[in-house]
Amino acid sequence: MLRMDQISRTLMAALLVAGLGCDETPGHKLGDSAMGSDAGTTTVPQTHVLATDVPVQLAAGDKDGLLISLFAPGTIQYTVTDRATTAAGSWDLGIVAETEYQNFMSGQSWQGYAVSYAVNNKTATTPTLPAGNYLFVFRCRNLVDACMFAYSLQDTY
Repeated sequence: MLRMDQISRTLMAALLVAGLGCDETPGHKLGDSAMGSDAGTTTVPQTHVLATDVPVQLAAGDKDGLLISLFAPGTIQYTVTDRATTAAGSWDLGIVAETEYQNFMSGQSWQGYAVSYAVNNKTATTPTLPAGNYLFVFRCRNLVDACMFAYSLQDTY
């Protein structure tokens, strides 16, 4: 004969197997039971908005970068929208590891993720990156006019 605490555990296990009683809120663990077991848990990725529609004006030929800390393996997404009042701007954009930032700033060859050249409106997402510090970099390719744009950033881990 089953005791009441055994019935409760058996019922909870049956509900978890059936998919009932699971917490599917982003950033929460799935598979946790009321008994405190961590076996078989999975973390649901959560999106973090880092910046929304931030205006930038960059002189022709200038470049800059914005530090992003990725606290767990995940992706970084950027959206850049042209805000020029005259001719459309043209930029190089991407996400670089800290070790590549100086190469980008000095005009040397550089490598990055979700890199786009000579664009004026762009949305791009990196592949999954290890936790660490990265920079969202941008270079104004215009010869005369300043680049005016707005960017949004988010990461998901």
